[in-house]
Amino acid sequence: MQLTEKERRMEKGKFGEAKEKCIKIVIGLADAYGAEELVPISAAHIDANSYGRVSGDAKLDFARKIVDMGGEVSVPTTLNPGGRDIERWQEFKLPEDFAQNCERIEKAFLELGAIPTWTCAPYSYGTIPCKGEQVAYAESNAIGFANSVLGARTPRYGDFFEICAAVTGRAPKFDLHLEENRKADLWLDVQDPGPFSFADDLFYALLGYVAGAKSGGDVPVITGVPQGASRQNLKALSAAAASSGGVGLFHVAGVTPEAPSLDAVWPDGVQKQRIEVTGDDLMEARDQLAFQGEKEVDLVLTGCPHFSLPEFEELDRLLAGREVAEAVEFWVQTNRGVYSWVEEMGILERLKRAGVRVSTDSCIFNWPLDNWDFAVALTDSAKFAHYAPNDLELDVSVAELSDCVEAAVSGRYEAGGRYE
Repeated sequence: MQLTEKERRMEKGKFGEAKEKCIKIVIGLADAYGAEELVPISAAHIDANSYGRVSGDAKLDFARKIVDMGGEVSVPTTLNPGGRDIERWQEFKLPEDFAQNCERIEKAFLELGAIPTWTCAPYSYGTIPCKGEQVAYAESNAIGFANSVLGARTPRYGDFFEICAAVTGRAPKFDLHLEENRKADLWLDVQDPGPFSFADDLFYALLGYVAGAKSGGDVPVITGVPQGASRQNLKALSAAAASSGGVGLFHVAGVTPEAPSLDAVWPDGVQKQRIEVTGDDLMEARDQLAFQGEKEVDLVLTGCPHFSLPEFEELDRLLAGREVAEAVEFWVQTNRGVYSWVEEMGILERLKRAGVRVSTDSCIFNWPLDNWDFAVALTDSAKFAHYAPNDLELDVSVAELSDCVEAAVSGRYEAGGRYE
């Protein structure tokens, strides 16, 4: 391995014990993947900072060890959702001992010098990398968005390693850090979306789910998507593709920054083989993410990934002064930045009056839900609908945000709905 003088000094402990331990882990991963050198990074996003329902003690121990060795991050480093809403954990009925453990891990990461963003959408609130910028991200949807929509460069790093990258400012020079690995491996062509419309937010979530299933860990290029696709649309696509598959980078021809055209991201000399994505494919994805028939709903969950300002504005418009049914909990997850904006704009107060609960800093997947009696949930998130049946033992259906609102008001949802 070709190390710079600074990296060799780091490996020998010249910059302290924490950097020594962390650079050895970085070098170990680089060796495992055959990387010939390391790449300096300008930012990191940490996923291993939540004291959740699983792995909480391990994450706390790891962070505490780095802090006790004198470690601190050497590049701007954002934090994923933690294990609790720091200000409102009691409102969401989290146990006190759980909240105390969350506070301990929060403190450890702040001592490391990380930025308290507590969000899975650092691309909307935090350090936002530019095209070509080398970063080290964990959190699957943030990885996909950073690579695909922003054009930054990061492999799909996992928990604990991203901490080491943040402390050292280095990562292995391999995988999606390299230009040659960012070309497309397969071509997905959307011709007829069937009962779905390009104007539907759900279309992009289902397209992402199809893309992930067909791509696995490959890099797809998608054609046939209108140039007007918004960041909210691409966020839904990114989160879904990283749930049904291991997609860390996708291209949308004419939309994403590295793909002004299909040819721009297709490897030279490789024959194109078109895979058509049809309305039937999208319906099959929807059926995989939906329960059958009509059911009473007791939870409506949005903000997975965290809700953006445009999404709050749309939710406010859809509710239009109506109230959530007494038997339904309507939860919206977001980050502190967006929360402060909607609070100042008056949106937050209107949503609260309607019966909506808004949380920051955290994610329902980190929470023990023993104090709630949820059975059936509705969501606008393909990611939530993919994971919640197993992780939270919920009967879940994905739907348009407008359908989520109607179900929250009526207390019922028919999964077939408008698409049958």
